[in-house]
Amino acid sequence: MWDDLQGGVLLGTERFAEKLKPLLMEQASTKEIPRKERLTARPSLEELFSGTQDKASRNEQIYQAVHIHAYTLREVADFLRPYYTTISVIAKRVAEKRKHQQQRP
Repeated sequence: MWDDLQGGVLLGTERFAEKLKPLLMEQASTKEIPRKERLTARPSLEELFSGTQDKASRNEQIYQAVHIHAYTLREVADFLRPYYTTISVIAKRVAEKRKHQQQRP
């Protein structure tokens, strides 16, 4: 029974967990809720990187995984297979590029 927990906190079918995702996404930024529970609704790394066809879109997804969906560098590196320091450099470069784009009038 406990092996069936979705994200370590939801017990139910995958369909049930999908129905709860919108509610959980609203709570993702609330720091009073433990990290594991806050991030239950985040997309899997498989979902984030499916359809990634080129280096630029891969780099954007790395940024999204780390900075938006709160995956650790190690989790992303284990999924994509480069060193986690490479993931760190890529995520930082995309963040800087976004920052510069937002600063332009």
